[in-house]
Amino acid sequence: MHMAAALLFGGFWAAAVAGISTVFGEVVRKNIPLKMIFNVSQRVLSVCIAVSVYVMLGGELPPAYLGTGNVLASDPVQRDLGLFFLFAATYFTVNA
Repeated sequence: MHMAAALLFGGFWAAAVAGISTVFGEVVRKNIPLKMIFNVSQRVLSVCIAVSVYVMLGGELPPAYLGTGNVLASDPVQRDLGLFFLFAATYFTVNA
């Protein structure tokens, strides 16, 4: 969900989605405040760093071919697929 939010809405909104959804999860689990702060910070930081890597390597947020009326060409999709794997690897590495 966090990575999809990043690709569709950009880094700021993805970090907001990650933070808010994690807060709700932490409240439901009734974790102690220190653990809540750590978990929320970890998810927000993971999204922010992964988005930064994706953009620095040439990814667009949102990808141009996801807009209405745009042509879905093979080259940009293949390039972004490779960038998305790096985005996901960064996200999970930082989160771990």
